[in-house]
Amino acid sequence: MRADAIILAGGKLKDSNRDKAFIKIGEQTLLDMIIAALEGCPSIAKKIVTSVPKDYKKPPLKVDDVVYDSGDLLENIGLAIEKVKNKNVLIVASDIPLLTAEHIEDFISLCSKVDAGFYYPLIPKSAMGKFGSMKRTYFKLDKTEFTGGNMLLANKDDFLANLAIARKIFEFRKKPFKVVSILGPFFLIRMAFGRLSVSAAERKASKILKTTSKGIIVRHPEIGSDIDKSEDLEFIKNIIGGNK
Repeated sequence: MRADAIILAGGKLKDSNRDKAFIKIGEQTLLDMIIAALEGCPSIAKKIVTSVPKDYKKPPLKVDDVVYDSGDLLENIGLAIEKVKNKNVLIVASDIPLLTAEHIEDFISLCSKVDAGFYYPLIPKSAMGKFGSMKRTYFKLDKTEFTGGNMLLANKDDFLANLAIARKIFEFRKKPFKVVSILGPFFLIRMAFGRLSVSAAERKASKILKTTSKGIIVRHPEIGSDIDKSEDLEFIKNIIGGNK
């Protein structure tokens, strides 16, 4: 399976006004690290960075195309997807600097074994290891606790067709009662009590998105270890320093 990649360069640290993508660890920015990981992937063709600040004046980004920030994340993604040539697109956050080409290739390889329009990585809590101390949101499926990864593989046309529902989910993410209007109360009750299966979650997502959606279980905690706050940044810096 081949895919073009879109890297999300938007977002700031929650406890500061720093653009996460352009924070440096050593000589590289977080964005540089993601671009380097993608460059090592045989499955990745074109690379596009979206949500780049309009006042960006640093060295040219080593990618095929750039979309500058319009002020609307989903509009930025939509503009980037219009530049995609492959039928598949990998959307990846820029704040997971421990991501490697091996992690990406493994995820895409697992996705290629199933025919779907959307693929989302599920990481078991038991696989988080030393990253388990980072604050993450966990949910229970098939009596196993999972956290979500910070990437998504999708069919380009299916993603574009679902921009409206994606906008609703994004806008309602901190309004649980409105989320119910999309997912339904019984689905959320089963999820809250840990009585939801992976297959049931896939069926619900497939119904909402009108295309087959699959949860892909991966055991790479780096995919789920994003930098939200300064303490996350220091944690990741220590790991990178310890690996040298």
